Amino acid sequence: MYNTVLVKDILQYNNIRDVDLFNHIFSYVLTNIGQSFSASSIKTYLKNKNKNISVDSILNYLEYCNIAFLLNLSRLTPYEC
Repeated sequence: MYNTVLVKDILQYNNIRDVDLFNHIFSYVLTNIGQSFSASSIKTYLKNKNKNISVDSILNYLEYCNIAFLLNLSRLTPYEC
């Protein structure tokens, strides 16, 4: 079910080409569930893994997950995820 939602509802629908980068972001979110984090902290995490992405792209990826009901970001401020 996860792969179906991930592949069809997120990756294909939003035309995400860098699947590995998306998986790193989603993995970070799942690893830090129950803790506050920001798009900036995700960017720093990815920078340490030699991956470059903008904060706006991270926020877009998280919003795609929210729309597909993989994450619930409804109670968070724009600066906190």
